[in-house]
Amino acid sequence: MDNNLETPLPRIVVAAPTLNGNEKRYVLECLETTWISSIGRFITEFESAFARFCGVEHAVAVNNGTNALHLALVALGLKPGDELQVEDVYGPARDIEWAIAGGKLYLLQCRAVTRAGG
Repeated sequence: MDNNLETPLPRIVVAAPTLNGNEKRYVLECLETTWISSIGRFITEFESAFARFCGVEHAVAVNNGTNALHLALVALGLKPGDELQVEDVYGPARDIEWAIAGGKLYLLQCRAVTRAGG
């Protein structure tokens, strides 16, 4: 196998950070105030700005997608025993959260072209 990564095509950088402002100062502020987890000025500011952007009164920042799914299920008012039908193309975090919530999960297989159940 050829491990040569040279290519005549330009590279498309998918996750290059853009650090050209106050990032260092903000990170140092978090470290110096010990607010590097789930609370602090930056979390509150982000939640407020995101709520304004979405045109809603409140928003909640979470640390990962699994927690976001859990809160979404709670916000929908789903309760133990409720049924949820979803495409089977999503990851296991959704399944785990639904099981924790006590719901019955039904995975649907969909046609690739039409996305219709089948």
